[in-house]
Amino acid sequence: MKWNNPETAPKDRVIIADTGYPWPCLAIWSEATEDWATTMLEASMYEGKPDVYFVTEYEKEIKGWRELE
Repeated sequence: MKWNNPETAPKDRVIIADTGYPWPCLAIWSEATEDWATTMLEASMYEGKPDVYFVTEYEKEIKGWRELE
């Protein structure tokens, strides 16, 4: 997967970001915190059933980005 230069990442829409994890994630610029707000998928059990959900993480920098197609 070819990544675009992080300095060119658009801050007006959701993108796919390389944050250094082994997997890409969704990200959008947060004006309030001046960080990249990213999605992290987490899972737990609820009443004996798998429960998956997203958690927001914040990154000062991203390593690369791609358009969300």
